[in-house]
Amino acid sequence: MLDPLIVGLILAALSGITVIAYKHPRGYGRIFSLLVTLASCTAVMLIFWWALEISSTTALIGGLVEKLPTEPLRTISPYVVNQATAWSHIGVCLVIYVATLAYLFLLKRLPRIIES
Repeated sequence: MLDPLIVGLILAALSGITVIAYKHPRGYGRIFSLLVTLASCTAVMLIFWWALEISSTTALIGGLVEKLPTEPLRTISPYVVNQATAWSHIGVCLVIYVATLAYLFLLKRLPRIIES
């Protein structure tokens, strides 16, 4: 339900940053390092969060297998799926982080690209 709102806010933020970079390159140069730092801190926090989830899920799976060795594996399969989902979240986070940095650096070079 909130997905369209979040996508709209992200697109509005990207449009605003692009306009600032195009119309006011010196102003964008001042906030560039802040944007890179914000993107980096966000990516590190998300990756750390999902790494903790993977670690806790691994400990949970190990504890379940140790306590209930004769149980069928389907009892722990939701935890395995949860762990695989966390790994995919880390991958998606890294891809979005690299794309964000590439976009920010492209915007920093935008005046030079347009002039040449």
